[in-house]
Amino acid sequence: MEKVTPVLLDCFDRGGTFLGVFDAQALVGMGVLENDRVGRASDQMQLAYLYVSRAYRGRGVGMQLFEAAVAFAREGGAKALYVSATPTENTVDFYLNRGCVLAPEPDQDPGRRA
Repeated sequence: MEKVTPVLLDCFDRGGTFLGVFDAQALVGMGVLENDRVGRASDQMQLAYLYVSRAYRGRGVGMQLFEAAVAFAREGGAKALYVSATPTENTVDFYLNRGCVLAPEPDQDPGRRA
């Protein structure tokens, strides 16, 4: 978490949206959406971060966060989410199973955000 904390703080300072799932007072999952739009038509919102605590994986927390992020993006006028994920099989399968597809035009500057 130490590596990602400064990135998340920068996202917060830019007006990013933070979504959380709690078990009582404990944060067990978090999703973060960038405020800036991406894509050729600036019609996509970037899902900058999605994390579920190990003990809560496989319980629908990630799906709940993803669905909340999709709903938030749609309400904000975005036509799609741009997801940049760690290329592990479980992570990629998670997004593909939720209807995501590989972007025909990947973000050319992924380092500017989380």
